Amino acid sequence: MKQSNEITIFKDVQDFRNYLAKTQQAKIVNFFGGDKQKALKFLSAAVTAVEQTPELLKCIPQSLTNSLVKMASFNFMPSDVSGQAYIVPYRRKDVMEAKFQLGYRGWIEIIYRAGVDKIEARVVRENDEFDITDDGIVHKFDWKKSNKERGDIIGVYAIAHFRGQKFWEYMHIDDIKEHAKKYSKTFSNKDSAWNTSFEWMAKKTVIKQLVKLLPMTEEMQEAWKEDIEDDELFKPKRKKILSDEVKKDELKLGKDKEAYEAEQIKDTTAKEKQEDNSDDASEIFGE
Repeated sequence: MKQSNEITIFKDVQDFRNYLAKTQQAKIVNFFGGDKQKALKFLSAAVTAVEQTPELLKCIPQSLTNSLVKMASFNFMPSDVSGQAYIVPYRRKDVMEAKFQLGYRGWIEIIYRAGVDKIEARVVRENDEFDITDDGIVHKFDWKKSNKERGDIIGVYAIAHFRGQKFWEYMHIDDIKEHAKKYSKTFSNKDSAWNTSFEWMAKKTVIKQLVKLLPMTEEMQEAWKEDIEDDELFKPKRKKILSDEVKKDELKLGKDKEAYEAEQIKDTTAKEKQEDNSDDASEIFGE
């Protein structure tokens, strides 16, 4: 690692790979149920993600590794192609931080894991037939027409079928934009997903509002907590702990720095598995 403005950061991709393997390998193996091949695939994908987004190397190491471990805990791979989850670099004052964010497809996957029979999200355009009645949402449009012919997006809705019941949520396009402006740190950035993939981001926003109507599994609750970074509605109070390394950086900078969450294993069994897998993990990660 090297010093950048008195903060320790990764020297290069190989330095990042070695650090990840040395400090997080056992957890990653454990999150993938002891499957060494999946763990190795995850590590390779993480390295590729950093190569594709060099700004991640400038982030405080703990924020980057913590974000990757969060991703592994949901059994998602670092890949912009899958659309399940992302690691995004943010600048906060004079330091860079990596943040974990669930994507639209990630939320869909988690909802299906919870036992939902079917879920769909659609945009409503100004020339579509659309109404909300006592029986729910009525949406009709001509599939043969282009989006341009159907007109601008005026709203988004999501419907979930769960144990014989139908749950739905609708948001007007103006409300979606106001929500994004208020809670998204990247909304105004030209490279933000809100500018490059607005429709998917709008669907994700409505999906998250729909989730609040569904019975919450433990994984869904965890997803709410972890994906809250870019959407601070209902943000839970969480204990923050500073590592020794971050504390030293704190003194060097002479200013407050957001505490970073300590890595925790959910239960004793997980800890034991992690210890059992440590030696094997060293082998597959080349230690």
